Amino acid sequence: MDILRKIFGPSQNEIWQQLCKEIGADFVEGGFWRGNKVQARVGEWTVTLDTYTVSTDKRHVTYTRMRAPYVNTDGFRFAVYRKNIFSGIGKFFGMQDIEVGDPEFDRDFILKANDETKA
Repeated sequence: MDILRKIFGPSQNEIWQQLCKEIGADFVEGGFWRGNKVQARVGEWTVTLDTYTVSTDKRHVTYTRMRAPYVNTDGFRFAVYRKNIFSGIGKFFGMQDIEVGDPEFDRDFILKANDETKA
């Protein structure tokens, strides 16, 4: 096992457990059907770091996500997308892209929202 650790480095669980110690979060073991996750309380929010897998035909892609669900009382909606080769075409045809003033973020992502001021 020590050889594998030298080749591949620490496991996801080891990294997540260390993260929990450093930020005061909880490491939640998922069991057989669910994966492990990190949960941190930030004020009234619960922020969750976990993974999920999308399967199509013979391919399985695992994504890491961070979620912070909240009660949306005013209907505010937004979406963030990584820019790609089709982004320029979309903007040409009027696709919304709100700039937030951070040059790196504005360069790499597209932000859409139903309220630009809140975004």
